[in-house]
Order: sequence, then structure tokens, then C-alpha cells
Amino acid sequence: MTLSQFEKIIKMSKFEFFSEYTNHGIEHIERVLMTAENLIGDSIKILTPRDITVLILSIVLHDLGMHITYEGFQTLLADQKNKKNTVPYFDQKFWHEEWSIYFEETKRWNENRLISTFGKIIEIKELSNDKDTLTEYDKKTNR
Repeated sequence: MTLSQFEKIIKMSKFEFFSEYTNHGIEHIERVLMTAENLIGDSIKILTPRDITVLILSIVLHDLGMHITYEGFQTLLADQKNKKNTVPYFDQKFWHEEWSIYFEETKRWNENRLISTFGKIIEIKELSNDKDTLTEYDKKTNR
């Protein structure tokens, strides 16, 4: 995958889930790249092309999860039978298993945790199959 392919994903993004966060679009990534360049300074002379590639990809990949769509999230949760959406040496469980654990945990949050996360006490409920009915609070819990 090349940076131009990442650019397509980022430019199409509507930030369905993380609208309240800093805009993680192309301009943000460019600013982070420029900051990295400034921090490296003269040390650039000792870095290899591979080092630079890893740095650039790390910066881009760090924010890529912010661009997930509702349909993409549903695909991750629905993929219960095969491992195409897992990294064998990294993932211990399927996405739907991780989601179930997280969902059960959020239902046990006390008032303080709910207020610190959402700004108010909300009801934790199942994820809707209709993305048009999701509220901003639903998106924050991805429920």
C-alpha cells in the first residue's frame, strides 16, 4: 500500500465516530510530518531510507483508525468466522469478542465514569443496525 492509497481513505473520511476530536485529515498529517522533520533536524544524516519510511507510515497509520466508517465498524464486528480482519501475532480475540467484553464493561460503569466519559449519565444500549439513528453519544461508545 502506498501513501496515495491512504490519501484516498483520508480525503473520503467523514469522521463518523470521532467528530469532536482534532481534525485528523491531510493537513493534520502534514503538520505532524513537518514537526517530525523539525525534531529530527541534523540527525536526518544518520537515518536510513527505511527509518524514514517507518516514521512516515507510523504517522499516517497512527491516525488511520479515526477514519473508520459505520459500515467498516459493522464489518469488523460481523467477521466472526474468518481471520481476515485480525493480525495473528497481535490479536488474541476476534473483534466481535473484544466488542462484547467492552460493551459488558461499559454497562457496569458508575455515574462518575459515565460523566467523565460523556459529560452526563447515559443509558448504555446495544449498537443500532441503522447508522442514521445513532446519536453522538452512541458514536462515542460505538454502541
